[in-house]
Amino acid sequence: MRGALDRYLLSQFWVGFFPLFGALFLIATMVSFVQLSAMTAVVKISFDEMFLLYLGQLPQLLLYVLPIAFFAALITETSRLSGDLELIALFSLKADIWRIMRPFIPLAIAMALGLLILGLSVAPKAQYLQKALLFSKQDDAQINIRSGEFGQKFGDWLLFVGAKEGDDKYRDIALYSGSSDQDSKFFVLAKSADMINDRGLLKLTLRDGRGYEMGDEGIRQIDYKAMIVNESGRIRSLEYSGVIDHWLKAKTSRVTARELVWAILAVIFTIASLPAATIGVYSPRFGKNRSGAQALILTVLFYAPAMVIGDRFGAYAFIAPPIWLGIVVWLAKRRLKHF
Repeated sequence: MRGALDRYLLSQFWVGFFPLFGALFLIATMVSFVQLSAMTAVVKISFDEMFLLYLGQLPQLLLYVLPIAFFAALITETSRLSGDLELIALFSLKADIWRIMRPFIPLAIAMALGLLILGLSVAPKAQYLQKALLFSKQDDAQINIRSGEFGQKFGDWLLFVGAKEGDDKYRDIALYSGSSDQDSKFFVLAKSADMINDRGLLKLTLRDGRGYEMGDEGIRQIDYKAMIVNESGRIRSLEYSGVIDHWLKAKTSRVTARELVWAILAVIFTIASLPAATIGVYSPRFGKNRSGAQALILTVLFYAPAMVIGDRFGAYAFIAPPIWLGIVVWLAKRRLKHF
């Protein structure tokens, strides 16, 4: 009898979980592609490369979607059991709400462990690979200079190319560097130039040209046979030294701290879903099924305060979940005592 009840409850849970997960995952995927489109607006990228960038965001998407879908499916099931009078029948057989939630405990623990591995180990490596691909494409964009176009940049230099001769060879080059807060401005001309990518270090070798420095003391001119302008590509600034070193950056990096807080909150929310889902119990004679609104409100009330506190005070964000759980359990007990 117990095994049959557990199998029935789990089968009904999966019926509700997969549509919820699919809908939330589709929405998160659409938002992800909008973000990726903005990130890749200045570089040319193929469909395969866009898909690889999306895979780099997939662990973060699952951290958002899985806990919320799990909780929404649980509270939807308790509400459905109430509406179909099955919960009242089980209560009449001396089964309490915790007996009904028992088959979901191993599932919640397994999902929490999976999210912990996903958030603390897989997600940092995936983000690194995503940034590596994106930075590599941005560095290539600096190398693929087009002739006759204004507004192109090489590092801090504005660059104009008169003509392109073969791969990474140019002639009639003009470079300008200077901003309003600089004392001196520089203007460089060259008859020809070569572009070299030395393991992420971009080298622009100028030949047969003149350079001008314009400052308060006037204009100074130099003639040169060869000049090399170096620019460290973004890929060279990217490093990944392991999971532990990545999370140690949370002490100084607000972005990393936010990622750490969110990963741990996803695990806590998955476990807290078990007692919180009991708030979906209601009497079909005197109440209505409000499981959708309840799931949405409770999810927002869990994550919003924790993330606001986490952004300002770091680890103090974890004060919010116990308070949330205490309030939710108190409300659930008040509702359950009528049954």
